[in-house]
Amino acid sequence: MVDIRGCAGRGNPQHAEPAYAGPPPARSGRHGRPLGQLKELGERRAAGVLTDAELEAQTATILAG
Repeated sequence: MVDIRGCAGRGNPQHAEPAYAGPPPARSGRHGRPLGQLKELGERRAAGVLTDAELEAQTATILAG
């Protein structure tokens, strides 16, 4: 009789461990992505927290990267 304990995944691609994908992409800003940041700016503008000039300036900063 053969003891197969501890052999799972060895030599059998169906049971192989998944490859390490690495760390997630770096996030910038509160939402992590420009789209989320722009959405938040739009919400602030709609709420009257930002002026048109402030919205344009911050939008340009976000899009510049």
